[in-house]
Parts: sequence; C-alpha cells; structure tokens
Amino acid sequence: RRAPSIVGASDALGSMCSRASSVGTAPSDRHAAALVPSSRTPVQLPVETEESCSDELIAAQLRLAERNKARGNACFAAGDFAGAARCFTAGLRSAPRGSSMECALLNNRSTAFLSWGQCALSVADAQAAALLGPPTDLKTSYRLAKALDSIGEREAAAMVCAKALDHCQGASEKQLEQLCEFARSLPHGPYADTLTVTVSVRAPRSGMHSPTSRQAVHVFQMLVVGDGGTFLQTLSNIFHVARAELKCICAGKILRDNSALGIVRSEAAKLPHGKPVALHIMGKPAAVTLVDPQDPLIDRIAEQLGVRRADAIRRLDKAQGDVVDAMLLPDSDDDS
Repeated sequence: RRAPSIVGASDALGSMCSRASSVGTAPSDRHAAALVPSSRTPVQLPVETEESCSDELIAAQLRLAERNKARGNACFAAGDFAGAARCFTAGLRSAPRGSSMECALLNNRSTAFLSWGQCALSVADAQAAALLGPPTDLKTSYRLAKALDSIGEREAAAMVCAKALDHCQGASEKQLEQLCEFARSLPHGPYADTLTVTVSVRAPRSGMHSPTSRQAVHVFQMLVVGDGGTFLQTLSNIFHVARAELKCICAGKILRDNSALGIVRSEAAKLPHGKPVALHIMGKPAAVTLVDPQDPLIDRIAEQLGVRRADAIRRLDKAQGDVVDAMLLPDSDDDS
C-alpha cells in the first residue's frame, strides 16, 4: 500500500499546534474518528460502582492496583520491561472495570510492551485504552500512534494523531508539542476507508466476583490493521475475557488470528456505510481479584495448611482477600 504524500503536513500540523485553543471539535476527516466512540453510542462497559460492590471493596481494589502500578513503574525505570508488564497486568486484574486506573494501567503496559519489543501487544493495549478513555487524552493517542508506527501502520498512526489534534482543548503545551513533532513525520490525510470498521459487540457483562451470562451490546469503531491477533487481543482487553478463552463470532464464523480481519472487512463491505458489523463474544469474563501475588501472607497460608502456593492464592481469591475465610475454606476448594 502506498502512503499518501506528506507534502504540506508539517505546516498544517504546526499551525494546529500553535492554535490549540482554536482547534474545532469536529474531525477534519470522517475516517479520523477511529477509536473514539460516537456521541450517540458511547462505549459504556460495566463499571463497578456502589451498585455492584461496596465503597470499601472498590478502595481495596484501587490500593492493590496502585501498588502494582508503582512496582511496574519501578521495573520500567530499571529497564526491566518484562517485569513492568507483569506488574501492570497484576494491577489490571484488581482495578475496577471501566475506571481511570484501568486506562492508566493499559497505557503503562502498552509502553512497557513497546519498549520490550512486543509491538502488537502494545497496539492492543493502547487501542483498548483509547476506546475506554476520553478522546481528549493526548497521551493515550500518542502512545497508540507510536505503537502503530512500530508495526509499520504509519497511515493509521497519522490518523490517530489527526483525531487527537481535533480534541486537544485543555491539553498541556508539552503534550501538544510531543504529538505534533511525531505527527509531522507521518503521512498526511485523507485516510483510507479500510483503516477502521464500526462494530456492534454483544458481550457478557463482567460482575465483580460472580460473572453472569447477561449480555450487553456496545457500538464503537476499531482499527482493522496489523493482524487478527491484535484485533482479538484488543477485544480481550476491553471485555476482560482471557485471550485463550475468547471466542468471537462474526457472520457465523469464529474469528481466528489468521482470518479475523479478512472476515470483518468482508462483512463491513456488504453493509451500508456506517452500519456496524455484528460481533458476538463468548467466554467467561475474568473476575476482579484482590490477591497480590507478592503478598507474604500467601506463603504463610501455604505453610500452615500444607498446600501449594498456587492453592493458597486460589483460596485468597475465593475469599476475596480475607485471610481468615481463606484459612477456613474446606480442603476440596484446593482442587476446584
């Protein structure tokens, strides 16, 4: 695929940056709306509020997520990018669904993956963060654009930058300068119709600790670049279904790494412009956990009960972090 000419892009983007306060909210190109939910069909994933769990439990989740985030940042600063990704993943397992903490951890893990050389995973995390977070977050857009550029999707990266610059009110001068500098190195629009697809996703709702089979429908735009694995990993990140257990069906076909993008694009081409492609996600959503894998209590429980460390973690998870309840669970729970 031939990249559009970048002649004039530098002047145009420079003008945008210098006039940040006067940039309009309407996108300069209708295809630049990717990754930002429509105002009529926002991505409203189940968020854990007072209706689904207590304030105390939410606070405990946030404390554990923050602890793992701090560990991840320390690993990243030390150059241990794999360790950072593991810590951010642990934080995502406890962060309340749909919270700003979840977006922050996805963003941080995307950066860790990119520095580690796991570029496709970086794209999936960054796109999930962009879909879940506000369109005015330039930092998320910048990270997504960098991740896309790392897999050779420069046109998609440029599109993300263009959309971000259309929503830059209130952004800091440093963030604007960073995004503009990177955007000047990318192709200039208009952008291809095939970069994004509007999807309507029917997925299980993810409850706190007891996921149910209730279904919810979400409509948003997704990038269809890279490979099918990146597309499916993004859905896994958004809907909290483990990648190994995720089953996504489109037009009666199960989407797989080597076929997902082809099937989705084919279905989109058959539909009137703007009508979403229907996706149905199957798979048990992962429950939020309050267990910190590095908690020394795990070793004490394992020693006192004479069980494996993994069994002690399962006990704590089932007991929602309560040590006494974990100790009192019947032995049969270790094999469940």
